[in-house]
Parts: sequence; structure tokens; C-alpha cells
Amino acid sequence: MFVYFAALGLGFMLVEIALVQRLGLLLGAPALTLATVFFGLLVGAVAASALSKRLRRAAHAPAFAVAAAVTLALALP
Repeated sequence: MFVYFAALGLGFMLVEIALVQRLGLLLGAPALTLATVFFGLLVGAVAASALSKRLRRAAHAPAFAVAAAVTLALALP
């Protein structure tokens, strides 16, 4: 169980670092970049949590998860 959460945290940090680096070039200010990335990740996590509660009982939930993973993989080169 520890390995699962460690891998989840590591993946989250890697995505966060990539977003900070890419958005830092656009915004220029490091503090504004960090605030924007943290806000976006928190809003995304809250939205995913709320959506997962609705999709938990749905039959199409695995297909939705695969579609979301592919979309993220294509959006973050």
C-alpha cells in the first residue's frame, strides 16, 4: 500500500514540475506560476473527486478513466 501512495505522490509531483516549467515560460513570475499551478491542480483534484463519486456506480466508469488518461497523456507532452 505504501508503494502505491508513494508512486501516486511521485507522479503528482512530476506533473506539477512539468506544469510549473511550462507555465513559468508563459507567465514569467515564479510566484504567480506556482500559485496558478497549485490552484489548477487543486480545482482539478476536487472536480475529479466529485466526478468519481458520481461515476463509481456507473458501468461506463472504466471507459471514462481510460479516456481521461489518454487526454492527459496527449495534453502533457
